[in-house]
Amino acid sequence: MLINPNKLLDNQTAQLLAKSASLKVAPMENIVHLSNAFISVVQSGSTNISQITVTSNPIGKIVKIDIRIDNVSAGFWAWSLSTVSWNPAIMKLTDVQEGPFLADNTGASALFIGNSPNLWNNTRGEIDGGLTEALSTAVTSVDSSGVLATLTFKITNYGTSQITVSGAYTVASLSQATCSPTDVTCNNATIDVLSNNSLSSAFPSWIIAPIVMIPLFGVLAYVWKKKQLRRSPHAIHPLTN
Repeated sequence: MLINPNKLLDNQTAQLLAKSASLKVAPMENIVHLSNAFISVVQSGSTNISQITVTSNPIGKIVKIDIRIDNVSAGFWAWSLSTVSWNPAIMKLTDVQEGPFLADNTGASALFIGNSPNLWNNTRGEIDGGLTEALSTAVTSVDSSGVLATLTFKITNYGTSQITVSGAYTVASLSQATCSPTDVTCNNATIDVLSNNSLSSAFPSWIIAPIVMIPLFGVLAYVWKKKQLRRSPHAIHPLTN
């Protein structure tokens, strides 16, 4: 993990970095594949909502997103994301929580790196060094899917932000920590922050068109009716001299 040497780390983070240093240098050999496992950024509490729209006075609102893994066919001991980034002009990272996936059913505690505010760079919009988690003993995960981490953002402006994760890999076991990483595909998310004046852009054209056309049809019907009254032989005309 590449960390800015000028950044002050708290004692807990420094200890975790030392314990997980072996995860960051690993040649690609004896790879244990996790079938079609993939990591996704989704709306917290969902499994597949990656297009998130925030409306109705959104400035100051809180948005939670989950980083989850799915389709795991073989247990693993550790995982890592080298890059976690967002648009700092639109939102600010305020909290990072370890997810339940890795340690939930193993009976072991986990070492999690990335939840220290000292690592959050809200100027560049990234977590320095990304996120890493490893089990404290030589056990492996047991679930086929679940949440790796939950990130909380505060909306600060209107616009669009990609939540990007990349450089993901897993390590099959403690004994293979220095030689057997497995690359994992990543799927990102988009957060659209809309003002009240731009809500129409959130609706598809097939909904917008009827809404716009109904008043026009009403005007046309009124004009047509007036013309018909003028042409009718029973229309009342003023007397002329």
